[in-house]
Amino acid sequence: MKEVILAAVEFVKNLYAGTYDGNNYYHSERVYYIALELVKTEKANNFLVALAALLHSVDNREDRASKKCPVARKFLSGQKLESKIVESVIDIISQADFKYNRTHARLKSKEAEVVADANMLDSIGAIGVARCFAYGGYHKMEMYDGTISSPNSIKSFYDKLLVIKDCLHTDSAKKLAEDKVKFMDDFLHQFYSEWNIGRKR
Repeated sequence: MKEVILAAVEFVKNLYAGTYDGNNYYHSERVYYIALELVKTEKANNFLVALAALLHSVDNREDRASKKCPVARKFLSGQKLESKIVESVIDIISQADFKYNRTHARLKSKEAEVVADANMLDSIGAIGVARCFAYGGYHKMEMYDGTISSPNSIKSFYDKLLVIKDCLHTDSAKKLAEDKVKFMDDFLHQFYSEWNIGRKR
């Protein structure tokens, strides 16, 4: 099993080489480590969690939602895993997306909850703020334009980052989220304070 995890690490690292929008190898690596931290207190299968965490975003959103996941399946098929394990990993991946977690109250397994929570936790706090601006810059969005009515990185705080705390499933994740949410609140307060210096109110 350890060999499969090491192979997944190398696979994801090579797949994301040259990706700079915040959704890259280091994101997958962090989700992996966060998931392993959550598993310490949540009863879930470590191997399934670890493998799904590493592979959670190698396919596009549509393929994950439909469970086609051609990229993940190709990797898994080369690892000589039982079909039951492959389908379990794919099932977890299909539930780990933030968009899915905004509209589904309950996930199908503890493993899915852990990976989904780990993925969402990496989108908040200091790392989440950094990823938000990295993504915005990469996709040529304004950092901020004085409003949150048009697409910009600050608007993403309200559309995604600040609502994540209400989408988490496990008690362990909710506890880890507390300091992260406070950091984002403090960051926004400081950001607006600096943005408004010298501006008419």
